[in-house]
Amino acid sequence: MSDKVSCRVKKVFNNNVILIKRKNGEEEVLLGKGIGFGKKRGQLLELEPSKIEKSFVTYDEKFKKQYFNLLNDLDGEIIGLCEEIISLAEKELGRLNQHIHIALTDHISFAVERLSEGMLIDNPFLEEIKVLYNEEYKVAIKAVEIISKRLDINLPEAEIGFITMHLYAARENSDVKNTLRDISLINELVNTIEKELEISLQVGELSYIRLINHLHFSIERARKKSKVRNPLIDRVKTEFVDSYHLAGKLSQLIKDKLGIQINEAEQGYMAIHLQRLKETL
Repeated sequence: MSDKVSCRVKKVFNNNVILIKRKNGEEEVLLGKGIGFGKKRGQLLELEPSKIEKSFVTYDEKFKKQYFNLLNDLDGEIIGLCEEIISLAEKELGRLNQHIHIALTDHISFAVERLSEGMLIDNPFLEEIKVLYNEEYKVAIKAVEIISKRLDINLPEAEIGFITMHLYAARENSDVKNTLRDISLINELVNTIEKELEISLQVGELSYIRLINHLHFSIERARKKSKVRNPLIDRVKTEFVDSYHLAGKLSQLIKDKLGIQINEAEQGYMAIHLQRLKETL
């Protein structure tokens, strides 16, 4: 039989999330179905470990200060909801960078505030986000459903996209600003391709999905400096001159915006993809 968790309640966020202080002075967020029901600040608890589905504690002093400032500033119900959402996300996506406890909570609080004031929420990169971060997008749909139901508000689809970016950034141990920068660049690359080839790609169609996935993975391979071989490179240069030239233009855009060098082999594969696109549309 396992020992009970002895602690004191510091704050009740909702029926499922509480902030406690252990005997050793460590503060911890606990999640569990009904764990906060009927509890009051200052109450001593003896909790069965089986009642605790998940706990969150940080030993990073800088992060701890930021997080507890957030706990004091924001509505407890929103904090509780966000902790439940993060717990759900980690079950489906794996461990996330701890900074999501601040970034996502702060974002959702601000989104709810804007919506209550009648401000429109727009996300110009929603379609790219759906394709590139599909796993995170599915979790974000569930997150918005939870928020909308609990707070009795109607968060727009644009918000699903923003939550997706936070989840992806936390999964990749990156900053959400970097995720937004990558999406914005891919959007610019697609617009350049449409202009140069005088075509109009239909959002959601297979050709569109394949293109942005190809661009995304080209950038990721270059970012990781993956070794890429292209035995067709000489043929591509001579037979697909225009497509190779356009691939070079796209590669320069990537270098200008991200400081990442697209090598010749990768540029060749990009040219092959552009040539197929040009011939099928």
